[in-house]
Amino acid sequence: MKSIRFLALAVCAALVLPINAAQATDPTGSRQSSVDTYIVHFREPGLLYYTGDNGRLAPTAPASTGERRLNARSDASLAYSGYLQDLQRQRLARFEGMLQREVVLRHSYHVTFNGVAVDVSADEAERLRTLPEVASIEKSQTYEIDTDAGPTLIGAPGVWSGASMPNGLPNKGENVVIGVLDGGANSDHPSFANDPNCGFSAMLPKQISAVDCGQPLGVGGTPRTPAPPVTACIPRAPPAAMR
Repeated sequence: MKSIRFLALAVCAALVLPINAAQATDPTGSRQSSVDTYIVHFREPGLLYYTGDNGRLAPTAPASTGERRLNARSDASLAYSGYLQDLQRQRLARFEGMLQREVVLRHSYHVTFNGVAVDVSADEAERLRTLPEVASIEKSQTYEIDTDAGPTLIGAPGVWSGASMPNGLPNKGENVVIGVLDGGANSDHPSFANDPNCGFSAMLPKQISAVDCGQPLGVGGTPRTPAPPVTACIPRAPPAAMR
């Protein structure tokens, strides 16, 4: 009976341990603090801001090339990007030598800045911060949109009414065109339909697909309440589809 009980406890432990946060180990194999993803910013600039400072590679920054925007496929950009990748490989090896363990590389950055995302502990991050090639190191954060009440939070109603405007004139975004750059949205989807029960119409179009009171029942069978008719910060500025 004791052996069976011991086996059951061992099985439970095997099931529970993988759920715990990942942990780093020192050279002796002892556990250290939990590992998180940190973004390491190196001192060399990314493609967008490289002006040819190292003297060996042609500049890639539009401010130096005279181009209207960054050409990430130009010979100069490909050469400098390859240079950054070589540097990052060398530095990842240096990280592993300093920490005496394999360091997981989550992402490599070359365009807006030069850096990497790696899995290290807080203590290890502080050690990496002391390296001369490291400009900064910050823990990766996940930000979620928790509200669609942004207009009230930023005081937009005062702009709409003119109360907060220096000239006292109301403004809801007339003559302003909004270009939203994201993965795309299907504006023909039923969730974007202008539900008149909520105050939406062709003149006051729906801006957020989640705002929907057209169905009589919501989650759990509870009655829906009408959503506010205006949810965008500049409700009279028409969104424009960009390609």
